[in-house]
Amino acid sequence: MTSSETAVPPRAVDLPRSAGLRVELRALPALDPFALVAALPAARSHLFWRGPGEGALLAIGRALRVAPPSVHTLGPALEEALEPALEGALGPGAPPLADLRVLFSVAFDSSAAFGAGADLGPWRGFAPVEAFVPEVLVRLGGEMGAQGSEALLVGDPERLRELRAELAAAVEQASRRPTVEEPTDGDLAIEWAGGEHRANVAAALEVLRRPGLSKVVLAHAVEVRRGRAFSPAALLAELGRLHPGCFLFAVRPAPGAAVFLGASPERLARVEEGADGVRRVGSGALAGSAPRGATPEEDDALGRRLLASAKDLDEHAIVGDMIAHALAPLCLRVEHGGAPALERLRNVQHLFTPVSGVLRPGRGIFDAVAALHPTPAVGGMPRDRALAAIRELEREPRGLYAGVVGWADLTGRGDSAVAIRSALVDGDRARVFAGGGIVATSDPDVEVEETRLKMAAVLEALGGR
Repeated sequence: MTSSETAVPPRAVDLPRSAGLRVELRALPALDPFALVAALPAARSHLFWRGPGEGALLAIGRALRVAPPSVHTLGPALEEALEPALEGALGPGAPPLADLRVLFSVAFDSSAAFGAGADLGPWRGFAPVEAFVPEVLVRLGGEMGAQGSEALLVGDPERLRELRAELAAAVEQASRRPTVEEPTDGDLAIEWAGGEHRANVAAALEVLRRPGLSKVVLAHAVEVRRGRAFSPAALLAELGRLHPGCFLFAVRPAPGAAVFLGASPERLARVEEGADGVRRVGSGALAGSAPRGATPEEDDALGRRLLASAKDLDEHAIVGDMIAHALAPLCLRVEHGGAPALERLRNVQHLFTPVSGVLRPGRGIFDAVAALHPTPAVGGMPRDRALAAIRELEREPRGLYAGVVGWADLTGRGDSAVAIRSALVDGDRARVFAGGGIVATSDPDVEVEETRLKMAAVLEALGGR
């Protein structure tokens, strides 16, 4: 470690002998988070997270992991695994444990996340549902301030020595090369397959004639290739530059696996606890889309048209009502209402209405995620019939696209984002995803253009225009 890294002596807390683990806190110099991602050992498993206006989390390796079959069992499975490992280690004498974070990811449809059979194709290494305590958790900026970074290391004594050496090497490399190379315009080959998506929308309109199905969200993926490998760290940096108000995430679940990354405008749920000790959950309806205008006047006109669109308002209301209904059993009270506002992003604008509630005692982030996922904004309404229609209509499984990525602490607080505006990156190939809500009045040509518009958020970072 450099002198700046050892300015604050490491603090360690012994976990029970049965676990054989220790938790160690180390101070680090100020680092660019993307340079640190780029400096990781080749193919090292990791999960990167940054919320809008917040510091970044980089979770490296897995000290403790659970992969239950359903999002509904994620919280209990994690609690069961953590209790024996952390028994007797919490309390005033264990500040590093209070700083531990659990990172998690959930596929869109955990029962059919990657298709049939043992071959997961491009999703090899990924799990439908996963939560883990990382071997190394690096916290950069945010609550610590722009100049501060720290790392929590988890492992047995021998593993801690290896993790210290790995972290020191990555920090040294990131310090020598404090920025990552930006993507270069040029040799992208994009397979749009717009005709295929148009046909899927037409098929969805037929399915919507069935009784009891009001909306189905169709996903579409385009394949992108170029003559050299993509740099996930550089793509993350570019997505962060282009979309500073979005949730930024990247997941590499295992050595040799692809990287699923994106810049999502949509929070699924956030759980916070105020100074009054009251725990609150925040979510929101983000549905209904329109392009941005080339001039302020055109932009305002497109926004006014969106705010007056019966189709988009109906779609938005479905999402907001479902979120409020899903949170109600978890909450003492839910606040939802008022006219939607415009959420303006770089290349698209949406209708947005916040939904929040005061949680009942004992409820936390995993309860909220299980209740809300998948929302009508990415699935449809009603949920079960929409999921059945998606399995029938979509040729390729979504994997983690339109799933959930987030973090939690050991008390149940945390944050999560809907994994949209995203891509699965593997060497010189990338699969870019987007989707749109289909209702009885949808126009297939309009839906194809809307999907292209949403994909532009990621394609621009890849070097396309």
